[in-house]
Amino acid sequence: MAPDGKKDASMGINAFLSTGIVVLALIFSASFFYYMNMARDISVASTRIYGAYLPLTEALDKADEQKEHLWRLLGETVLAASGAQSNQDIQASLARLHQTPPGTMAQRQRWEDAVSALERIAVLLAQAHDLEMEIPAPVPGAKNTPQHGGQSVAERTAHVAGRLASVRQALNSALADFTTALAGFGTRNPLADEMHGQLRRTATLAHDFENKLLLGFLFLGAGMMTLYGILRLQVARPLRGIMAYLDQLGTGVKKLLLPSSRIVEIRNIASALDNLSTYLSKATLQSKILVSEHDRFQKMSLVDGLTGVRNRRSFDESLRGLWRSAKESQTPLALIMLDVDKFKIYNDSYGHQAGDECLKRVAAAMTRAARSTDICARYGGEEFALLLPGADAHTARAVAHRVHHEIEREQLPHPSSPVNGFVTVSLGVASLMPGKDMGNDGKLLVRNADAALYDAKSAGRNRTHVYGEEMVCTPAAVPA
Repeated sequence: MAPDGKKDASMGINAFLSTGIVVLALIFSASFFYYMNMARDISVASTRIYGAYLPLTEALDKADEQKEHLWRLLGETVLAASGAQSNQDIQASLARLHQTPPGTMAQRQRWEDAVSALERIAVLLAQAHDLEMEIPAPVPGAKNTPQHGGQSVAERTAHVAGRLASVRQALNSALADFTTALAGFGTRNPLADEMHGQLRRTATLAHDFENKLLLGFLFLGAGMMTLYGILRLQVARPLRGIMAYLDQLGTGVKKLLLPSSRIVEIRNIASALDNLSTYLSKATLQSKILVSEHDRFQKMSLVDGLTGVRNRRSFDESLRGLWRSAKESQTPLALIMLDVDKFKIYNDSYGHQAGDECLKRVAAAMTRAARSTDICARYGGEEFALLLPGADAHTARAVAHRVHHEIEREQLPHPSSPVNGFVTVSLGVASLMPGKDMGNDGKLLVRNADAALYDAKSAGRNRTHVYGEEMVCTPAAVPA
């Protein structure tokens, strides 16, 4: 969650790239379907236009073929009139023309007019041929004598010539009708052929555009996937590796290696992190050294440098802590104060080095006599203190007896002592159950133990006195 309580909207690099590729894929799909539909509409429209115009061009082609057929048939008719073509073939061709008229109503009407005019031309040409055959050939030296039917040759020739002129006049009229009917078909416009070619090229280009657009989108999709793969390989994976590397730097354990990338900025980041790792390793080592030194100095600040037991500072801190614990748990806390008898005389007799050695051996004897939970400290000079958590007066007295016993075992000579020929100690013992009105520092316990020590020294030394009890002489060392 964000610090202001709002939901964090951040995402990882993989989720970011996946979201990006999904958005691009949606845009790509929408564009693909939009432009493909547009290309398909263009292609369909072009095909429909071309398909609608195709029957017109086919009709024009068919009309041209029919016109050529009519002109050819006219030539055959003329040849038939001259005897070069069979009249039966002409009639068969005319019958076929009746069976295959053009498509539109106007074209069919003109077609029928042309075929009808052609039939009249064929009949008139046949009649003209027959009339020409009836004209008698001129005979040299012949006279105008009557022949068949009482007509002379001249009269018959004139009669046939008049009929032939009428036939030829009708033939000219039929030819005029024929050419008029053919002219009704109209001439073929060159622009129609050009338009037909343009429409055909347009339909072809529309189909090619649709195919090329599809191919272009396929290449674009492949490019997007390639880009996604490159980003995952060269950006996402190195960034994940860098994050993992940073996580392990936080733990101080260096197991992973920095990832490689062909992107200069990421390589620079990796190089900087590697330098940072080296610096942090050195800093960690220096930190460990500093911690070790700190622990050593901390220990030195709490331990007496001569005897190895705790010093006065550590004693005061331990006393306050044990006093609060005893107060909370309502358990007793005992204190034994120890003083080396006539230590100044010992120091003057044997020197300071022997005095230091004496203090070391007294501290060692007191530590041996103490329990594992007790805290032994040098209180000052030749005085020592022993804190006994959970110990009542009886238990503290038993520990004090063990201290006397251990000191006697050391057998440290002290002939100048008025107490004994060996080093002896005086002990003051006090035990309290902390009450609510006794404060939190345990000073009352120290005052009581110090008063008991004073009483032991006043009674002749080399003895133990428990605060609040009658003074008794210290017997020979008796272990507890």
